[in-house]
Amino acid sequence: MATKEEWASLFETIVGRKPSPQELMKAKETGFDPGKIIEIAGAAQENSAEQAQQSAPVSSDRETNEKKVWPMISLAVSGFSLLLALLTPWKIVFTILALLGLIFAVILLIVNWKQSKKILTVIAVATAALVFAANLGVTVYTNVNNKSPQTTVSQSDKGKSKKTEAKKDKDKKDEDSDDTKEDSTDINDYIDGDYQFDWTESDFLSLKVYSIHGSDRGTRIKTILKTYGKATEGRMNGDFLTLTYFNGDYSSLKEVELRFVRKDGIYSLDKATAEGLSNTVAIKKDYRANWTQSDFDALQEAPEEPNSDLTVGSKWTDIQKQFGDPRLSDQRIVNFGDGEGFEKQLSVTYLDYSAAEGYLPYINLDFKEKDGVYYLTHKYAKE
Repeated sequence: MATKEEWASLFETIVGRKPSPQELMKAKETGFDPGKIIEIAGAAQENSAEQAQQSAPVSSDRETNEKKVWPMISLAVSGFSLLLALLTPWKIVFTILALLGLIFAVILLIVNWKQSKKILTVIAVATAALVFAANLGVTVYTNVNNKSPQTTVSQSDKGKSKKTEAKKDKDKKDEDSDDTKEDSTDINDYIDGDYQFDWTESDFLSLKVYSIHGSDRGTRIKTILKTYGKATEGRMNGDFLTLTYFNGDYSSLKEVELRFVRKDGIYSLDKATAEGLSNTVAIKKDYRANWTQSDFDALQEAPEEPNSDLTVGSKWTDIQKQFGDPRLSDQRIVNFGDGEGFEKQLSVTYLDYSAAEGYLPYINLDFKEKDGVYYLTHKYAKE
């Protein structure tokens, strides 16, 4: 199977365009199988064709209706502002709204001046002018009558104050009780196709992941939705719900994947992975092979077992200093709820299919971080 970057590059070569975020997500489900490129691209083209049919040009009747809509909106704004100026204490606010409605109506009249049918626009201007004058009169009258100072608070005002405080207390109780409500099992309540990626490394590391060695829940799904919004994609499998936040840019991929487990009707975080949030490794697109077999054999791998001594592995900084920047790199942060906490991982690939004789064309190295240093845990080379 290919890496994300190799799959995306091959897709662009075959199809003639870059893959969409949805195509990348489908490719991830296939393990970035190059053999699925035509199938994935074909499905996207069918969807595009259906959307093109649904967005066919509308008739001229619709254009005529749209010209009528704006004057009607102006009339509605004028009536709305007058009504609220009469019924609410915020006279000045709705007088300003009436003035804006008048300005809007005048602009419509100027735009439609050469149109033969503009009677509705003329009516909108006249109505807006009358409403503004009425609002202005109501505001002046109210201010004049309210000039005398009040030195005491009436019993009715005291009653209103108590009612306001009681309402605030009720709202607070409703907010607290919302935290005890069961979480929805409808996947559509958790996804938004127009999501804009807004995660940072510090955001991700602040999450609380349920540990098999502890009794506390992980971060609740409601808390994450309030802070970061709905996800790009989601899926449910039994008691598990997985949400994926994706930035939609395969050239600088950023992705956060969160898995929640449902207990007593509540979804809490039990696994978290992030990719591309801490992209600090530079890459070299025109890398030329400079590894020999003896160079590769000299690398030391640290054992990957829990609590093993990572420091016996070769350091990434030493490798980079000797061989330069790689062709590809991938930095991940994971927390599997196994009690080990967050773990930072790094994978680099030195790739040159036109390598000179005696040099290795493909080398992949995996590292784990400890105290800010990445140590080699796995190496692979292809001649």
